[in-house]
Parts: sequence; C-alpha cells; structure tokens
Amino acid sequence: MSNIDVKQYEFKELSRKSSIKSAIESMLFVSGEPLSLRDIAINLEATPKYVEELLEEMIKEYDEISRGIKLISINGAYQLVTKAEHSDYIQKLLKKNKRQSL
Repeated sequence: MSNIDVKQYEFKELSRKSSIKSAIESMLFVSGEPLSLRDIAINLEATPKYVEELLEEMIKEYDEISRGIKLISINGAYQLVTKAEHSDYIQKLLKKNKRQSL
C-alpha cells in the first residue's frame, strides 16, 4: 500500500468514525433515556465492541471540551445529561416552563 493509499484510508476511517459518533449523539439526544450498548449497535449495524470504543472516546471528548452536556454510562447504557454546574439554570428554566403551562 502506498503512502497516498494509507492516508486516504485513514481519512475515510476518520470520516466514518465522525459520522457514526454523530449518529450516536443524535440517537442519545432524541431518546431522552439511557440507551443500551446493544440497542445502539443494532441501530448502527455495527459491532458492540466498536460502538463501545466510540462511546468511550465520546465520553472523553465531552469531558475535555467545555460543553453544557456530557455523556455518561449507567449500567451498560448511555445517556446525554446536563453538567451539574449548570443545575441552577436548568431548574430556573424548568420552573418557568412549568408555571407557563399551568
């Protein structure tokens, strides 16, 4: 394999990985509840081992980047949650929305 072929393969793999991570993020966001590794893997038509590797990478990425949410693992299931340091803002918003709906 030439150097160019290797670089093209690496680029395709990174692109594919990014696309799958994006799909995982979307599924977790829409779900609102923890999703099992098995369910995520089935929906992605990927092996649980590969999906688990991506989820672990995503957990680290969310921790390293200053974001309002993080990805957590609960008994083999995964969920997007808000960071604890923003709980005051979330509580204010939820109280406001609850009063408006009454």
